[in-house]
Amino acid sequence: MPTSVPVWSGQPPDPDVSGRSFTIMSVGDQARAIARAWARSLEESGAVAVARHWPDAGQVAVEALAQEMRSATVGWRLMLAGPEADVLVLQAAALREGAVRTEIRTHATDRQERRTLCTHCGHITRSRTALGATHPCGGCARTLVVYHHVSRRHAAYMGYMADAEEAP
Repeated sequence: MPTSVPVWSGQPPDPDVSGRSFTIMSVGDQARAIARAWARSLEESGAVAVARHWPDAGQVAVEALAQEMRSATVGWRLMLAGPEADVLVLQAAALREGAVRTEIRTHATDRQERRTLCTHCGHITRSRTALGATHPCGGCARTLVVYHHVSRRHAAYMGYMADAEEAP
């Protein structure tokens, strides 16, 4: 059955050496070592690589990515490493700014923490909740089921009210 849930490899992907310039963004301590290895590999191949590290994929990181993309030229590639929730946020930002999916390589260092989009109030809640399990929405407090669907646009799993069909 087709799914929108990302399938992450246990190993970081190799850089796309067909690229000419690279932006490498990492989030969290585990991702920093991966970004350094990517940067070394690219520098050895003669490519230009700009590496940036962030504590999270907040507004500052998203704005820095947008700035990098404004100066990107043909042959630019993006490499992202960090917790799944942060990688999906940065990937969504890159796609909104005009990147093409094939220009982006990603690696998730932690797959346990998720962003869940409440289909009732639109709030996104971050939690360590397994797929199919429930957690409270941080916006409307409804109990949400974390569904097996990822919105690439919102960088979040879909959450729907667990007891929506039960009579009040």
